[in-house]
Amino acid sequence: VFDGSQASTMQLLFTAPWIPSYRIQFGLGINGISFPLVLLTKLMVPIAILASWHETRYLRTFMALFLCLDTAMTGTFLATDIFLFYVFWEMMLIPMLLLIGVWGSTQRIYAALKFFLFTFAGSVLMLVSIFWIFNAYQGQFGLYSSEIQSFYKVSFPPQQTTYDVVVETLIQHRCSGGPFLKRWAYDTYLLIPHILAY
Repeated sequence: VFDGSQASTMQLLFTAPWIPSYRIQFGLGINGISFPLVLLTKLMVPIAILASWHETRYLRTFMALFLCLDTAMTGTFLATDIFLFYVFWEMMLIPMLLLIGVWGSTQRIYAALKFFLFTFAGSVLMLVSIFWIFNAYQGQFGLYSSEIQSFYKVSFPPQQTTYDVVVETLIQHRCSGGPFLKRWAYDTYLLIPHILAY
């Protein structure tokens, strides 16, 4: 049972070796941040199913994709290993892509393709950053670790940290392009696929 008085620590841990040579594990746990997110997931998925109660096409596949989506979302909140988190993250996108592409409205293929392109680009960048911090940990401590908590121990010289923060902020601002491109990204990536999913 989750203990709210110990919310700052990881609880109900389960670990199993996955790729032992790189100390990558199948690790699950829950803390005060992930607990309400898991509860929210368990609340919203049944609501989404009830909202689509009129759906009759390929009903078994439709419900199976919802269960896969529920499992993947829950896994992203429970994963204690960064590579396991990434696997759950990608697993979450596949059912969403199929739900939009098969059961969406008139422009569902367009919406699904746009959703795939944006999420794939983001996933590649996230994977690069995961490998970067994974190698940074190995460079500082002489051993590999993919446990998310261990990455908090990675430290950088103050000048490098300041430089990286400035560069990353500029890149993010340029990539978002200020208000105009932020609005464009919202309209094309978020708004269109999710509206056309219904």
